[in-house]
Amino acid sequence: MSTSRRFAAAAALAAALGSGIAFAPPALAAAECTAGYTCLHYNSHYQGGIYKQWGQVSDYTGKTYVASTNGSAGAGQTVKNNAASVNSFDYNKEFTVYYNRNFNCEVACQTIGVAGAQNLNASLKNNNASGRPTGL
Repeated sequence: MSTSRRFAAAAALAAALGSGIAFAPPALAAAECTAGYTCLHYNSHYQGGIYKQWGQVSDYTGKTYVASTNGSAGAGQTVKNNAASVNSFDYNKEFTVYYNRNFNCEVACQTIGVAGAQNLNASLKNNNASGRPTGL
């Protein structure tokens, strides 16, 4: 290999290393709802970011969406007051979404059937604060 080609190859390698291209971390796999979980989705019709919930959450503050197999819209956003649909893969219990924290249904709540899926109603779409399976 000639000196000019070696220099060009070395320059290209240095540029790639300096830009991080050669060592970029692999992309994270998109999440999907699986057995036992109930998933809140950032968009209607189970699209966009996903929050996989196991058990009860009395306040969605600080919980965030991640990219899902149905898109990444909303990934990184807080779950509280940002859910549009719910998809339950809990084959034993219904799941209720509450307008208020601490499972308070005073303003509004919506129950999703066993292994059910629904868009949240007008009272709860982007107005969700807590959620839990029945019986907890």
